[in-house]
Amino acid sequence: MNDTLLPECLARLEPYVRQYCELMAIESQLSSALRVPSTEETATRIAVRLAAEREIQSRKDYLAAFITQAVVGEFQKVGSLSKYPELHTSRNEM
Repeated sequence: MNDTLLPECLARLEPYVRQYCELMAIESQLSSALRVPSTEETATRIAVRLAAEREIQSRKDYLAAFITQAVVGEFQKVGSLSKYPELHTSRNEM
């Protein structure tokens, strides 16, 4: 176990970050297992591969959005951000 203590707000997110990391590992392992040479690819194999990829990606997207919203909420709670901060993009800087 790591001796570094996380702030309470990050410690609450740890299970979600852990799930996200597990999904990335599963995605990596499955991508090689589900890929076959194009000569062996069938409609069923394509469907299974796409379904697995979409399921993993949708779960990762949900967790990423949840984690992001929690972090933004913490910044707003401590007053580092206004309720609606000004957007800073490369287009605004021109």
